Amino acid sequence: MQISGDAHYLVLHTEAKVTDTRVEILDSFQASFENWDRGSRISPIWKLTDDGGTPPAPNLLKGEYSVLLLGPCNPAKLISEIDLKPTPDESVDIWVTTGLLNVVVLIKSEGASPKRERIISWVRAEQYGLEQWALSGGKIASEIDVSDPRVDKEQVQKSISELAQSPTLQKEPILKPTLMEYCSIMASAVSRSASMSPYFFDELCSFHSFVNRMCKEFESGESGLTALHMQSRLLNINAALSRFTSQTFSGVPPVLATECHFWTHSLLGTGSANMALAHIAKFAELRIGSWRIPERVSALASKKSDVPTYDELTSDTDIISNAGDVLGSAESLLSPEQHSQNISPIITYFSGRDGFSSLLQTLSAPLTTITGSNSHHSSLLTITHEISHIFVKGILTVIYPDMSCEEEINKSLEMLVDPTYQADNWLDAIKQLLVETILSMHSQKSTRKIRIEEFSTSEWAAVLKRWRHEVQEILVHTFDYLYFYGGEEDSIDFYVESIWQSWSSIPDIGGRVEEYLLRTLCAISPQVLSHDPSVRYESSKLAVEKSLNNLIGMDLPHGGYVENAKQLLLERWFHDEESKSIHKSFASRIGLVRLVQLFLYSSELSAELRGDWAVGAKDRDYGFKTGHYSQTAITNPIRFLTSVMKKKSSEAESLWVLHQIAFNCNPEQE
Repeated sequence: MQISGDAHYLVLHTEAKVTDTRVEILDSFQASFENWDRGSRISPIWKLTDDGGTPPAPNLLKGEYSVLLLGPCNPAKLISEIDLKPTPDESVDIWVTTGLLNVVVLIKSEGASPKRERIISWVRAEQYGLEQWALSGGKIASEIDVSDPRVDKEQVQKSISELAQSPTLQKEPILKPTLMEYCSIMASAVSRSASMSPYFFDELCSFHSFVNRMCKEFESGESGLTALHMQSRLLNINAALSRFTSQTFSGVPPVLATECHFWTHSLLGTGSANMALAHIAKFAELRIGSWRIPERVSALASKKSDVPTYDELTSDTDIISNAGDVLGSAESLLSPEQHSQNISPIITYFSGRDGFSSLLQTLSAPLTTITGSNSHHSSLLTITHEISHIFVKGILTVIYPDMSCEEEINKSLEMLVDPTYQADNWLDAIKQLLVETILSMHSQKSTRKIRIEEFSTSEWAAVLKRWRHEVQEILVHTFDYLYFYGGEEDSIDFYVESIWQSWSSIPDIGGRVEEYLLRTLCAISPQVLSHDPSVRYESSKLAVEKSLNNLIGMDLPHGGYVENAKQLLLERWFHDEESKSIHKSFASRIGLVRLVQLFLYSSELSAELRGDWAVGAKDRDYGFKTGHYSQTAITNPIRFLTSVMKKKSSEAESLWVLHQIAFNCNPEQE
């Protein structure tokens, strides 16, 4: 069965008498507003047909109908296991939605309905969520049948109750309302997931254990966090949980009592889309998180043999090939405690305000990715950049001088001031490369000659603070390109075109085009690090120029940013004022690219991130036929998403992509 090209709209109207509820399926979004009432709610739905066509909407006012809302379920499984062929007395239509109840079965029958009974028995045997409506003249009968909870939530509810009574947190005036909010949201989330999704239930229990542990460490003083720091963390967690819960568990039984605040999906929510987003994040969380990169980098402090000199780090091209897999070899340096540490869970959600954004425990994607997940301009693949941010933030806590520690700031300054400084371990070598690059970036943009030996601690601290964000962005872009895009020459166009189409959908970034251009040049440059410096930078410039030309030739909406970037690249590649030269700015940042390539990249981890046993090591084609539902396994959602990317995509195709990731992907499967 194939998803229809155009959406219909399932609309529920609750009249002034709340027991009087009408249901209709409409051909257009606009038509829903003609009879809109205070209790009206809506969700787009797509019919599954043999040819992908879009037939007229059924008139629910005529005849008797049964509506079965079920999920989260791969519709291909339902179709393959239940005979849904129409009979003279009974017809069955299948629709798909973005909700956790992602399948809508519409049955019209004269008298008893054997197919309905078979479907209900099958749903209960498979333990899917279920809500049944009996329609007469388009109105729901007074009794609505819903599924029972599928898992025992008593233990986690007891834990939430105990946290709510925490005496230490209760006596902190600033924390008490925030903690109360957290407990309320989490209690609601676990209760709803208990009847609908064991996957989300387990994830929420894991996340609550993390929050509970964080609060206990705060109470004991082990965390070192102030009340304000705890307040900030809990506020961010509450915001993410609130959106996640509203989007994912709206439109679950009882549907009439759960409303989504994403208003075009106010009836059934976006739970299956949220499941796809969670699977992508979980895949990266497990694959990269299990490598414990920050811990490996920290452990390099004990690696004291053959420590590279600064000249080798910056000038000797042989070190690129001779250093070997530094990150991979650091595994043997980890302590048993570091090996056994829990990986911090992540809450994912969609946001019209935050767009692509990440904090230590939260990750968001724009709402527009629901309707354009596999199109370049709204690509869900951009989430890999935010995933990279999460891990790079952890790495920076190890290698970047702690701005609250004067001793660390002075030590980093000594690395620059002392011309004879030589790191005695590999971690300090990384730190030396980092601070030397920061000084290079600062000097290149300065209008006066920089004399580092004259810097005070506070002046150097100001420089470190100024450049931290830019350092992080370049490390993230390079990390993202190497791990998620393959870091090879044949992936440059795809990477550059993807990030610039994503950026071009952001309003008012005209003043930051130069920053984005420099990040692009750095990101695609690992492969030219071993080239002679006389051609290294020019190679990257030509590659980016070619990709920008490709974008311009596509005649897609870019807000003028792509043209501006190309103009900057060509007109200011060389400039009489060094601070305005793109070439000089790029060259001053190349040390950050070397840092990622040498110390944060492992070919072994890269292979894990890009491989998928379901299709083999080299095959890129999963054998999916766009829009057709199947049960073909996916173990690497990022690789699958890469394989189905298009310049332009439809809302129906985007939903199909999200459903494949939600229902055919097990991110925990090796």
